[in-house]
Amino acid sequence: MFVQRENFGPRHILQYNFVMNNFNYPAHIHQFPEICYVIFGELEVTVNQRTYTAKVGDFIFIHPMQVHSYHTPEMCNCLVSAFSGMFVSDLMAEMAGKSGEVPVFRCMESVESYVRSTFLGGEVGDEIVVRKPPVGIEYADRHYTGQHFVKYNDPVVSARFRSCFYAILSEYLRVVPMVDASTDGSDALAQVLFYISKHYLEPITLADTAAALGYSSNYLSHRIQKSSGMNWNTLLGSLRVEHAQHLLHTHQGTMLDIALECGFNNERSFHRMFRRITGQSPGEYLRERG
Repeated sequence: MFVQRENFGPRHILQYNFVMNNFNYPAHIHQFPEICYVIFGELEVTVNQRTYTAKVGDFIFIHPMQVHSYHTPEMCNCLVSAFSGMFVSDLMAEMAGKSGEVPVFRCMESVESYVRSTFLGGEVGDEIVVRKPPVGIEYADRHYTGQHFVKYNDPVVSARFRSCFYAILSEYLRVVPMVDASTDGSDALAQVLFYISKHYLEPITLADTAAALGYSSNYLSHRIQKSSGMNWNTLLGSLRVEHAQHLLHTHQGTMLDIALECGFNNERSFHRMFRRITGQSPGEYLRERG
């Protein structure tokens, strides 16, 4: 498992949006919601160690911080969109602390038709709405397109996308029962990720988290390493650095202000973790991304 970090940028645009053939992607997490729609064939999605099969016309919704992966058994064509929760802030607030019993669901025909016309039918009037990667390319991490969506600054276009996400998620909430996210998933990692997602901007420690979840620190450290391939510091640091990268685009304060707001004790530890995660200093990242 890894923390997906390729999609940083302004949160008023989609993080990525593409059509993918024979979609395969390893287990990962990110701090934004994701919707997948199966256009053709079948797609397997594994969420918190449970595998489901989505067929033609099915939608998949991934909550922030859910461990998930994709696999195509034979052949599929699917639309994948990831976006900031700010796009649908009231619905995300409604789902805070919850997750669906299942990630796969169907929408009413009218909703499905609206989504297809928006993302696949060209009604928005911009061919860049959906990027189609070259045939034969399986891993989508080469095709993130958020940085290219210049028209998303257009309030009319943005409203159209938001309306689609609202329509899809209203159907999700209508047909899928919600459960307590803190107990969703048989592995301790799901509980850890839920807890961290609520507290990662605070000065939390492994001992704090273990005590809150009823585990010993040694056990929790072992489970995190075994399940995610990361130690506690890297997992927590990755989420804080992701938040910092967003703030670097929007925050008017100093580097120390950003460091403290992201949960770091001081600017030095912030710089050290930022470089460890991204390979750059915060200043180098900002100069490169603008």
